[in-house]
Amino acid sequence: MAGQLALTSFHNRLGLLSGVWFTEAEADPPDSLWKDQPVDYMYFMLDGVIYRVQEDPNDGYRSMLEDIIVCNQMPLNVWQPAEEVMGHHAQKQSELIDHHFDPNGYREDRCEIVQLISTTTAKPVLEFGTDYSDDYYPSFVARFYPNKMGINQRQAILLGEENERGIQRTR
Repeated sequence: MAGQLALTSFHNRLGLLSGVWFTEAEADPPDSLWKDQPVDYMYFMLDGVIYRVQEDPNDGYRSMLEDIIVCNQMPLNVWQPAEEVMGHHAQKQSELIDHHFDPNGYREDRCEIVQLISTTTAKPVLEFGTDYSDDYYPSFVARFYPNKMGINQRQAILLGEENERGIQRTR
């Protein structure tokens, strides 16, 4: 497909994340082997450009990343101020930021995942790719962690609510 992007194109890329949303729809292109199965899509806006991350529709029980493309989808969930993020491409579970990998577990240490790390909190805000740690059943990864965004950390502090850093409400 023209316009496909490699996961590595996001590595060490500094940008402003200002939107993330998910949809489930017919496979694109619609000539999928699994025509009756909806496909998961994740969209995100980075530096004003909208990217679509698509699950592989021909994967059956297994689930993998099919492609990443630039698209002209109408934004559904955007915010201001944007979150400054740095891209991190990992090929091993043990290379993921803020991820707890058990090297003694039965799972393999393999993946192809991009994390967009908040420069404010140093935590992943967005993850996408394929987790191969269970070799027989790899899985599509499309995760959004709004609670790890700097703007939400500041709101929690201002409101005095408990958050990941242990800040608790005071009355």
